[in-house]
Order: sequence, then C-alpha cells, then structure tokens
Amino acid sequence: MSRYVLAVVVALALVGCAGLSGEPQSTETATATPSIEEPSTAPNTTALIDTYRARFGAADSGTIVRNTTVRAGDSSIEADGVVRFDRSGERAIEITEERILETPTRRVTYTTGSETYQRSGTGAEATYTADATPVQPTNWSSMADTTDLIAAPDWEPAETGTVRGVTVRQYTAGSFANASRFGADEFENLTLSSARLSVDRDGLIRELQVTFSGRLSVGPREVTLRVVVADLGGTTVSPPGWLSQARERTR
Repeated sequence: MSRYVLAVVVALALVGCAGLSGEPQSTETATATPSIEEPSTAPNTTALIDTYRARFGAADSGTIVRNTTVRAGDSSIEADGVVRFDRSGERAIEITEERILETPTRRVTYTTGSETYQRSGTGAEATYTADATPVQPTNWSSMADTTDLIAAPDWEPAETGTVRGVTVRQYTAGSFANASRFGADEFENLTLSSARLSVDRDGLIRELQVTFSGRLSVGPREVTLRVVVADLGGTTVSPPGWLSQARERTR
C-alpha cells in the first residue's frame, strides 16, 4: 500500500477509540452518463495503475476524499478527510474531522507552496501553526496513490454502478492475490474481507474500498478504507477566511 495511506491506517489503529462524522462534499455534478457494459473479465491492474497515475498526474486540479474506520473488538476509530489541490494556482487545502475521547476536532491545512498554515479547532478556541518547511501543492496528489491496494486483491468482474453520478464498471475481491503488496510487513495474519474497485469508461479509477484485518503490536484490528478521486480538472481552491489571522498569530 502507498506509504501515505498505510501511515494513516497504522496511526489510527494505534490510537484509542474515536469517532468522526461528516464527509466533506465533492462539488462534482451528478449528471447522467452513458451506460457501459458490465465487465466480463478481471481487470488489467497494470494498465489501470498506468492510467490512474497518468490521468491524476496530468490533472491541474482534483479532489481526494478518504474515509478510514479501524475496529478493535467493540470499539472503533473513524477519520474522514478531503484534499483539494490546484496546481495551476499553487494552492491546496486539507480538511480533517475526527472525534477522540468524545472531543470533536477539526483541522484545516492550507498551503501555497511558499507558506503553510494549520488551523485546529473552531471559533474562539481555534489555534494556528505555521510550517517552517511549506508543503508543495504538487505533493498532495500522493494522498491518492493507492496503487498497491489496486494490485494486491484477486479481482473478479461484477456489475456496473455509479460513483458521484459517473457510470463505472465494478470489480470485487474476497482474498489477496499478492498480500505482500498490501502492508504484510506491518500487519501479521493479513486477511482481505472484501474489496470493490470502480473504473469509469476511460479507465480511470473513481473509487476503491477495502476491508481487511490483521494484527499490529497493540493487537488485532479490522480496517475499512475508502478513497474517492473526483473533480479532476474542475477543483478550485480559495484561501480560507482565517488566513490573515493565522499569519498574524504566527509571526
């Protein structure tokens, strides 16, 4: 699995119980698209990965939505986040919402490449920090790199469906074909419970969802991870209203 995605999963798995709600919404218009035939064979994952990297890498802008749930017995941890990036405008913003020990938190990170600020909390309780080494907006697309997750499962053709109004071919899996591609070094006894891959008519992966289980140093964990790529070429990023306040407080 990609280093970024795996780091998020392991970090959540090692934390105590938490909960999070409210997936940030995409601006992608849910318009009807022409129907496509149901897949009849397993996908060529090498071709899918090549298309995924080429299309995403060439996009001037895009939106990445991530949902992660980690379960340990009767307890669970959830984290939702959205990243919007605009390479042409050299701007990116990440919004993360979570609840730890019944205390809700919201973090927003905004970067232009020359400056990066983070706002934690809301209202009068909000705090601000400045990153001494600004994050480059071009690097934020790595958050959508799920290529190892694509290559690992034993995919089979399924029905067609839609993802945010886009018609897609769907593939499902109930086992790993190559578990070593999917964090086997970090998780012992790694087992895939279910997976779904959604690909549009142009060969671009629109959604990936996997549920797997394994053991970490703190004990067994079950993880559900969902990544959605949307609004390629149609995402705009505006400076947050609190930017001037962040600059003032972090001087």
